[in-house]
Amino acid sequence: MSIERISYLFLALTFFGCGSGGSKTEEQVADPRPDIVVLNNFNVLLVPDLSNRIDPNIHPKPVHDTILLNSFVDNIKQFLAIGARKMNQKDIFTIDFMNRTVLSAGIVSAKDMQINFDAFENKPRDRSDYIRSNLANDQAKLKKEIGKLYKYSLGNYSGTDIWTYFNQTIHQSLVNRPKKVEKISDETTANIVMKNVAVIFTDGYIENANHTSGYSLRYSVIKEARDEYNKVGGDIEQFISKNPKYQIKRTTKSLKGLSVMVVEFADRSRNAQGVAMEHPNDYQIMRAIWKKWLLDSGADACEVYESVKQPREFIDNFMKFTEAISRR
Repeated sequence: MSIERISYLFLALTFFGCGSGGSKTEEQVADPRPDIVVLNNFNVLLVPDLSNRIDPNIHPKPVHDTILLNSFVDNIKQFLAIGARKMNQKDIFTIDFMNRTVLSAGIVSAKDMQINFDAFENKPRDRSDYIRSNLANDQAKLKKEIGKLYKYSLGNYSGTDIWTYFNQTIHQSLVNRPKKVEKISDETTANIVMKNVAVIFTDGYIENANHTSGYSLRYSVIKEARDEYNKVGGDIEQFISKNPKYQIKRTTKSLKGLSVMVVEFADRSRNAQGVAMEHPNDYQIMRAIWKKWLLDSGADACEVYESVKQPREFIDNFMKFTEAISRR
């Protein structure tokens, strides 16, 4: 038995167990069918909206994107334990771009903007050596590239077409492969799965050059939705579902196989003290619209979060979101 198969067997037995005291019932002994376990890996795309929302002088927020991204990079080893995993994780962590003209500017190194454990397929010893000896160096490189990216983008805002990103661009970065079925013992078969997760950093207001209804989410749309909602009341998500004029058009290319976590929503309906001056507030309306859009477009899961006050909130939200999709 190969080292990798032994590792998978250890992981499966550790996570799922074999019943009370490790013994099987008479029915289990008589059942010739193998146990089937699912081992998830994650292709995580960190996708910042590099419009003027990143300028603290224009749109101040409690924690700047760079601090959140650096904290994420620092916690990569912690993420390898999501789903009670112990070893042989094949996770990929990549900074992705809504507008890829940033790459053509030569400001950042694309190879240094990814940490890829999938590169160690069938090389568990090399992977372990990498985590012990070289991961910290690659984390430092990635954080340096993040700093360079934001410094450049502050003086060169890139046009951000979020709808087109989900409809076209993101598909270049997804890892779509059939599940790998591997027999790791006479009694256990593993389904090895790669799950795509996109973490989108944006304020929630979609102000594309394309102002056509259904492709943008401007403040005027949010205000109109609020005014009409307040005439009828009820559940805001149900209200959005019943009113197509406030919905974003679903993508023409399905997002099946992708889970989306949208973070750092701003709320322009709050005052300087953080008190909502309108009801429902901008965040509640945008959250309902974004979730309907992405789920209707085929996404496996979607959650939306307001701007956090501490980096740890962001890390905990990511862990909770990814733990949930690992159980699906």
